[in-house]
Amino acid sequence: MSQKDGFTEENMTRIIKIYRKMKTKTNKILLFFLASILISTLSFGQKYDDEGFAVSNSISGPKYGNDSINCVTQLSLYRENYRQWRSSNFESDAILYTVDSWRHVFLNCPLASQNTFIDGTKIIEYLYNKAETPELKQAYVDTLMLMYDTRIMAFGNEGFVLGRKAADLLSYKPEDFPNAFPMFSRAIKTGGNETESAVVFYYFVTTVRMVRELGGNDDF
Repeated sequence: MSQKDGFTEENMTRIIKIYRKMKTKTNKILLFFLASILISTLSFGQKYDDEGFAVSNSISGPKYGNDSINCVTQLSLYRENYRQWRSSNFESDAILYTVDSWRHVFLNCPLASQNTFIDGTKIIEYLYNKAETPELKQAYVDTLMLMYDTRIMAFGNEGFVLGRKAADLLSYKPEDFPNAFPMFSRAIKTGGNETESAVVFYYFVTTVRMVRELGGNDDF
Protein backbone atom coordinates (compact mmCIF):
# COMPACT_ATOMS: atom_id res chain seq x y z
CA MET A 1 0.00 0.00 0.00
CA SER A 2 1.31 3.47 -0.82
CA GLN A 3 1.99 5.91 2.01
CA LYS A 4 -0.12 8.49 0.17
CA ASP A 5 -3.04 8.33 2.58
CA GLY A 6 -4.70 11.65 1.87
CA PHE A 7 -6.20 12.92 -1.39
CA THR A 8 -7.23 9.85 -3.37
CA GLU A 9 -10.33 9.03 -5.40
CA GLU A 10 -11.11 6.30 -2.87
CA ASN A 11 -10.96 8.69 0.08
CA MET A 12 -13.03 11.38 -1.60
CA THR A 13 -15.65 8.80 -2.60
CA ARG A 14 -15.76 7.73 1.03
CA ILE A 15 -16.22 11.34 2.12
CA ILE A 16 -19.20 11.80 -0.21
CA LYS A 17 -20.86 8.58 0.96
CA ILE A 18 -20.36 9.43 4.63
CA TYR A 19 -21.73 12.94 4.13
CA ARG A 20 -24.96 11.57 2.68
CA LYS A 21 -25.43 9.46 5.81
CA MET A 22 -24.79 12.25 8.28
CA LYS A 23 -27.83 13.05 10.45
CA THR A 24 -26.52 15.82 12.69
CA LYS A 25 -25.23 19.30 11.95
CA THR A 26 -22.19 18.67 14.15
CA ASN A 27 -21.12 15.67 12.14
CA LYS A 28 -21.56 17.55 8.89
CA ILE A 29 -19.32 20.34 10.19
CA LEU A 30 -16.66 17.82 11.18
CA LEU A 31 -16.91 16.14 7.81
CA PHE A 32 -16.61 19.46 5.98
CA PHE A 33 -13.44 20.10 7.96
CA LEU A 34 -12.05 16.73 6.91
CA ALA A 35 -12.92 17.13 3.24
CA SER A 36 -11.29 20.56 3.21
CA ILE A 37 -8.01 19.06 4.42
CA LEU A 38 -8.07 16.29 1.85
CA ILE A 39 -8.81 18.71 -0.99
CA SER A 40 -6.08 21.07 0.18
CA THR A 41 -3.38 18.57 -0.73
CA LEU A 42 -3.69 19.74 -4.31
CA SER A 43 -2.68 23.30 -3.45
CA PHE A 44 0.16 22.10 -1.19
CA GLY A 45 1.94 20.64 -4.20
CA GLN A 46 2.91 17.68 -2.05
CA LYS A 47 5.58 15.30 -3.27
CA TYR A 48 6.22 11.63 -2.63
CA ASP A 49 9.20 9.52 -3.63
CA ASP A 50 9.07 6.29 -5.64
CA GLU A 51 8.41 4.27 -2.48
CA GLY A 52 5.43 6.44 -1.55
CA PHE A 53 7.10 8.35 1.28
CA ALA A 54 6.82 12.10 1.73
CA VAL A 55 9.76 14.10 0.40
CA SER A 56 11.37 16.27 3.07
CA ASN A 57 11.13 20.04 2.70
CA SER A 58 9.28 19.77 -0.61
CA ILE A 59 6.62 22.39 0.21
CA SER A 60 7.74 25.84 -0.85
CA GLY A 61 6.27 29.34 -0.78
CA PRO A 62 5.86 32.21 1.69
CA LYS A 63 6.09 31.19 5.34
CA TYR A 64 2.76 32.81 6.13
CA GLY A 65 1.04 31.99 2.84
CA ASN A 66 -0.46 34.36 0.32
CA ASP A 67 -2.37 36.31 2.98
CA SER A 68 0.21 36.75 5.72
CA ILE A 69 -1.89 39.06 7.91
CA ASN A 70 -4.79 36.62 8.05
CA CYS A 71 -2.44 33.69 8.62
CA VAL A 72 -0.71 35.36 11.57
CA THR A 73 -4.11 36.32 13.01
CA GLN A 74 -5.48 32.78 12.71
CA LEU A 75 -2.25 31.31 14.07
CA SER A 76 -2.47 33.55 17.13
CA LEU A 77 -6.15 32.69 17.69
CA TYR A 78 -5.67 28.96 17.41
CA ARG A 79 -2.58 28.94 19.65
CA GLU A 80 -4.25 30.96 22.40
CA ASN A 81 -7.39 28.81 22.40
CA TYR A 82 -5.30 25.64 22.21
CA ARG A 83 -3.27 26.74 25.26
CA GLN A 84 -6.49 27.26 27.19
CA TRP A 85 -7.75 23.85 26.14
CA ARG A 86 -4.46 22.22 27.12
CA SER A 87 -4.36 23.99 30.49
CA SER A 88 -7.79 22.51 31.25
CA ASN A 89 -6.36 19.03 30.61
CA PHE A 90 -8.14 19.09 27.24
CA GLU A 91 -11.58 19.25 28.83
CA SER A 92 -12.77 22.85 28.32
CA ASP A 93 -14.85 24.12 25.42
CA ALA A 94 -11.87 26.15 24.16
CA ILE A 95 -11.42 23.43 21.55
CA LEU A 96 -14.60 24.68 19.89
CA TYR A 97 -12.79 27.93 19.13
CA THR A 98 -9.54 26.20 18.17
CA VAL A 99 -10.42 23.95 15.26
CA ASP A 100 -11.41 26.53 12.64
CA SER A 101 -8.33 28.72 13.15
CA TRP A 102 -6.05 25.68 13.26
CA ARG A 103 -7.60 24.36 10.06
CA HIS A 104 -7.02 27.70 8.33
CA VAL A 105 -3.33 27.67 9.21
CA PHE A 106 -2.92 24.05 8.13
CA LEU A 107 -4.67 24.61 4.82
CA ASN A 108 -3.30 28.02 3.89
CA CYS A 109 0.12 28.43 5.52
CA PRO A 110 1.55 25.05 6.62
CA LEU A 111 5.04 26.56 6.78
CA ALA A 112 4.02 29.03 9.49
CA SER A 113 4.82 26.83 12.48
CA GLN A 114 5.62 23.24 13.40
CA ASN A 115 3.18 23.65 16.27
CA THR A 116 0.40 23.33 13.70
CA PHE A 117 1.35 19.68 13.31
CA ILE A 118 2.37 18.99 16.90
CA ASP A 119 -0.94 20.34 18.21
CA GLY A 120 -2.77 18.80 15.26
CA THR A 121 -2.29 15.26 16.56
CA LYS A 122 -4.30 16.14 19.68
CA ILE A 123 -6.94 18.01 17.67
CA ILE A 124 -7.40 15.05 15.32
CA GLU A 125 -7.68 12.76 18.34
CA TYR A 126 -10.50 14.95 19.65
CA LEU A 127 -12.30 14.90 16.29
CA TYR A 128 -11.77 11.14 15.98
CA ASN A 129 -13.35 10.56 19.39
CA LYS A 130 -16.31 12.77 18.42
CA ALA A 131 -16.92 10.88 15.17
CA GLU A 132 -20.02 8.69 15.36
CA THR A 133 -19.39 6.21 12.55
CA PRO A 134 -16.54 3.80 11.74
CA GLU A 135 -16.28 5.37 8.28
CA LEU A 136 -15.74 8.84 9.68
CA LYS A 137 -13.22 7.56 12.22
CA GLN A 138 -11.29 5.92 9.39
CA ALA A 139 -11.36 9.17 7.45
CA TYR A 140 -9.81 11.00 10.41
CA VAL A 141 -7.06 8.39 10.62
CA ASP A 142 -6.37 9.04 6.94
CA THR A 143 -6.23 12.76 7.69
CA LEU A 144 -3.78 12.19 10.55
CA MET A 145 -1.51 10.20 8.24
CA LEU A 146 -1.69 13.01 5.71
CA MET A 147 -0.83 15.54 8.40
CA TYR A 148 2.35 13.66 9.26
CA ASP A 149 3.31 13.58 5.58
CA THR A 150 2.68 17.30 5.29
CA ARG A 151 4.87 17.97 8.33
CA ILE A 152 7.74 16.09 6.68
CA MET A 153 7.20 18.00 3.44
CA ALA A 154 7.16 21.31 5.29
CA PHE A 155 9.85 20.82 7.95
CA GLY A 156 11.77 17.62 7.22
CA ASN A 157 13.05 15.54 10.18
CA GLU A 158 11.71 12.47 8.40
CA GLY A 159 12.99 9.78 10.76
CA PHE A 160 11.39 11.28 13.86
CA VAL A 161 8.08 12.24 12.24
CA LEU A 162 7.70 8.96 10.34
CA GLY A 163 8.28 7.02 13.56
CA ARG A 164 5.48 8.99 15.24
CA LYS A 165 3.25 8.43 12.22
CA ALA A 166 3.76 4.66 12.35
CA ALA A 167 3.18 4.55 16.11
CA ASP A 168 -0.08 6.47 15.75
CA LEU A 169 -1.23 4.19 12.95
CA LEU A 170 -0.73 1.21 15.25
CA SER A 171 -2.52 3.01 18.06
CA TYR A 172 -5.61 3.79 15.99
CA LYS A 173 -5.56 0.68 13.79
CA PRO A 174 -3.52 -2.20 15.28
CA GLU A 175 -4.65 -4.47 12.47
CA ASP A 176 -2.92 -2.21 9.96
CA PHE A 177 0.55 -3.32 11.09
CA PRO A 178 1.62 -4.33 7.53
CA ASN A 179 1.42 -0.65 6.55
CA ALA A 180 3.11 0.51 9.75
CA PHE A 181 6.06 -1.85 9.27
CA PRO A 182 7.72 -0.06 6.31
CA MET A 183 7.24 3.26 8.12
CA PHE A 184 9.08 1.96 11.19
CA SER A 185 11.80 0.49 8.99
CA ARG A 186 12.29 3.74 7.09
CA ALA A 187 12.18 5.78 10.32
CA ILE A 188 15.01 3.73 11.83
CA LYS A 189 17.03 3.81 8.63
CA THR A 190 16.65 7.57 8.37
CA GLY A 191 16.92 8.41 12.07
CA GLY A 192 19.84 6.12 12.87
CA ASN A 193 21.13 6.51 16.42
CA GLU A 194 18.68 9.36 17.02
CA THR A 195 15.67 7.05 16.61
CA GLU A 196 13.32 7.09 19.61
CA SER A 197 13.50 3.95 21.72
CA ALA A 198 9.74 3.47 21.45
CA VAL A 199 9.98 3.39 17.66
CA VAL A 200 12.70 0.71 17.84
CA PHE A 201 10.57 -1.31 20.25
CA TYR A 202 7.48 -1.12 18.04
CA TYR A 203 9.58 -1.96 15.01
CA PHE A 204 10.64 -5.26 16.58
CA VAL A 205 7.13 -5.99 17.83
CA THR A 206 5.78 -5.36 14.32
CA THR A 207 8.58 -7.47 12.79
CA VAL A 208 7.62 -10.43 14.96
CA ARG A 209 3.98 -10.03 13.99
CA MET A 210 4.92 -9.81 10.31
CA VAL A 211 6.89 -13.05 10.56
CA ARG A 212 4.16 -14.86 12.48
CA GLU A 213 1.21 -13.73 10.39
CA LEU A 214 2.72 -12.89 7.00
CA GLY A 215 5.87 -14.97 6.94
CA GLY A 216 5.22 -16.25 3.45
CA ASN A 217 4.21 -12.86 2.02
CA ASP A 218 6.43 -11.81 -0.88
CA ASP A 219 6.12 -8.20 0.22
CA PHE A 220 7.89 -8.86 3.51
